[in-house]
Amino acid sequence: MCIATKTLQVLFATSISIPFLAVRIVYSCVAIFEVQNPTWSPLSGSIAALVVMHSLMEYIVVVMYLALGFLLPPIGKGESRQRDRLAVQDEERATEKIKLELGNK
Repeated sequence: MCIATKTLQVLFATSISIPFLAVRIVYSCVAIFEVQNPTWSPLSGSIAALVVMHSLMEYIVVVMYLALGFLLPPIGKGESRQRDRLAVQDEERATEKIKLELGNK
């Protein structure tokens, strides 16, 4: 599995989870700012609103992120070492390029 595929999986899971988190945030804001309407109170309000808009949304996001974590393969030592080696090589090339540019001036 290449890096691009892993990145797309993370991006997909994150973009799917945003609406669920938005519903939870809206419920929290309504519960805070709608003091006169007892329907939205987490303590004395509707249990259905609390369960659906708060708890269920949070559980869906947690399950999605857990599934993503189990589906992505771990980065092996070989991949990590190779990526580190490539990063060092890129940094060395950039340093040499800067030295050449400064030397030509």
